[in-house]
Amino acid sequence: MDQVRILAGIRALVRKKFGQLGAPLDESAKEVMLIRHGCFCGRRFHLDGLQAVWFIEENEIKFYDRGGNIAGVVSISPENLSADPQSHRAA
Repeated sequence: MDQVRILAGIRALVRKKFGQLGAPLDESAKEVMLIRHGCFCGRRFHLDGLQAVWFIEENEIKFYDRGGNIAGVVSISPENLSADPQSHRAA
């Protein structure tokens, strides 16, 4: 699966889960690349006090509520990742 499609799927999944957690979907999540020891290791997304962190090595996205508590974890694989937000099962 190409990187553009993977990132589109990640963004769609994050958007869907943020919506389920009460974030306004008329706004876009801010995102930053995560670098560890000079290597890309994931992305962090935040919107309306919510956060999501995509950890590439762990193949998962961890979602955090407004209080910083874990609100869910979603395992990522090419089989469950597509750019269609309706196809995702949120944690």
